[in-house]
Amino acid sequence: VLFVKGVQPNVLLIFVVLIFLCSLAGGVVGNPCISLNHLDYYKASRFLSYGVSFIDGLATLKVTQARVSDSGIYVCEAHNDAGSESCSVELKVKEPPVFSRKPSPVDMLKGTEVNLECEISGTPPFDVTWYKDRRQIRSSKKYKVTAKNYHTSVRILNVEAADVGEYQCKAQNDVGSDTCFCTVKLKGKVLAHMLSTVLPMALHCFSLHRHCEYLL
Repeated sequence: VLFVKGVQPNVLLIFVVLIFLCSLAGGVVGNPCISLNHLDYYKASRFLSYGVSFIDGLATLKVTQARVSDSGIYVCEAHNDAGSESCSVELKVKEPPVFSRKPSPVDMLKGTEVNLECEISGTPPFDVTWYKDRRQIRSSKKYKVTAKNYHTSVRILNVEAADVGEYQCKAQNDVGSDTCFCTVKLKGKVLAHMLSTVLPMALHCFSLHRHCEYLL
């Protein structure tokens, strides 16, 4: 028994169908005994998601609804009366990033600091980018951006009116991406506007009232 073409390394996006192919040749009378083994441990219930076939010298292993737990070394072994042969392949099943925790809308006080935090699930490493009103922001005197493992955050220093807007975090790896949004507002802005319009009217009414009392 001789493998003329072994299985090739695979990186697989989760929840799709994977097919391993092995081609056999070399003085074989009839079909050899073919066994396809996963060297890593897996639960018996997962056998239902594996399909093995051998047709016209082509051995096939099909994995449906692949999971991260399916990652590992797979070995194709062929046996007949003349001997045996095997080949192997490493399978890596990766998950795209998903934000498992997102920042909530924030009302900030002028002059304070605020921290926007996110938690990411999926297969690292992640490429994380923060934006404000669709413009990328980096660590500076105004912002402190951090991204480590499954956690990322941006700290806004010395909050002012210019910091009001929509903040966006994008995480991506080589199999996908995800984005979350957060709105930042400034506390006291509405109140200040009301005072600037209502207070002069109130003072005017008070002045008229005192004038009327004087006339009486």
